[in-house]
Amino acid sequence: MDKQENPKASIPTPSSKVTPDRDINQLILELQSFIESFDPYSPVSSKDEAYLRSLDIYDIEDPFKVTNQLISRIEDLIERNRK
Repeated sequence: MDKQENPKASIPTPSSKVTPDRDINQLILELQSFIESFDPYSPVSSKDEAYLRSLDIYDIEDPFKVTNQLISRIEDLIERNRK
């Protein structure tokens, strides 16, 4: 059974993986690049699936849901960067 995301839970993002070598700006750029090249309506490659899972996005069969979750992740990173 696939893990389902709880929209009320805190949103895990790559920002939880910030280290001195990977600041939040780099994570935003990585996610932005992924979003620009990712087509949620095409078959998902294993590399893209692994990246989505690293963002705690598991329901990859629904393109609309994936798109909304990606937008949510980048908005969260941008907001954290502003603080």
